[in-house]
Amino acid sequence: MTKSREMWYNWRTMHKFQYYTPDVPQKRLGAYITVAGMEDFGKGAQFPSPLHKSYYFFKSDNGRRLEGGEHQLLYIRSGKGVTQFEHGGKIPLKAGSVNILRPGEWHRHSPDRATGWSEAYIGIGGEVVERVVKELFPSDTPIVIDMEHDIGFDNAMMSLIDEILASNAERPYSLAMKTLSLIVSLSDNSPAPYGKVMHYSAIRKASIYIGHHLSEPLDFKAIAARFGMTYSLFRLRFREMTGMAPLAYHLSLRIRRAKRLLETTDMSVTEISKALGFASLIYFSRFFHKATGFYPRAYRERNAVRPGSEDYY
Repeated sequence: MTKSREMWYNWRTMHKFQYYTPDVPQKRLGAYITVAGMEDFGKGAQFPSPLHKSYYFFKSDNGRRLEGGEHQLLYIRSGKGVTQFEHGGKIPLKAGSVNILRPGEWHRHSPDRATGWSEAYIGIGGEVVERVVKELFPSDTPIVIDMEHDIGFDNAMMSLIDEILASNAERPYSLAMKTLSLIVSLSDNSPAPYGKVMHYSAIRKASIYIGHHLSEPLDFKAIAARFGMTYSLFRLRFREMTGMAPLAYHLSLRIRRAKRLLETTDMSVTEISKALGFASLIYFSRFFHKATGFYPRAYRERNAVRPGSEDYY
């Protein structure tokens, strides 16, 4: 990425930001930084700063729309204010609020004149970014996330901005990927439509728990309760994230493990069946055949990895 103008840094008013223009390889990658900065607006200060170029500078009455596939993370570090979108009323922003702005989405925001605010922001564009944001935040409702109690996010956001501003346009790919990773981390805290939490973090933990208990019969209603959900909600969120119901996911992991044991060990089919908690050898063989198209012994004959092979361990 190339700098489109010299970095603005006004010590008195604390406006520190930099624009970047992506080159052709970055556009092909599908993720690139467009702007990064941090600014403090005291009580009654003019907002936004007139130091910004016309594309980013806007009058509150008119608002603005980001163009060219650009998304922007707006993070309020202190103070308070409001944001407003084309449909719906004003949404309060406070210390810890993160607003993910989408391209083409009319919006306007401003600090409370009585308190001002301190803001930090990163702009990122590209086809990959658009796909990720649409997947993680499928609703067309405004994306406003409360990260007030997440000190880790504050450190990650501010460190990344410092890194972008200090990079002198070096390492554009890694910086874009770090920003994209930050967006992904926000999805764990994002409210779903109608205020329901998506439970992505809980489902990930549940999937790991299931993977550590392959040889046991599992009570999925108890697992749902363990992670703070009713079974119906747990099953719905689990399917959304993994593509499978919990029981099917458990069985698929057991079959995957059985395949690996058949490929790389001398354990008998009976021993593998018992190790993975199948009720009987007959049930294991039938289920394995249904899942793979082979009975266990035939699968071993076809796929066994011999000692000395790079894949053997």
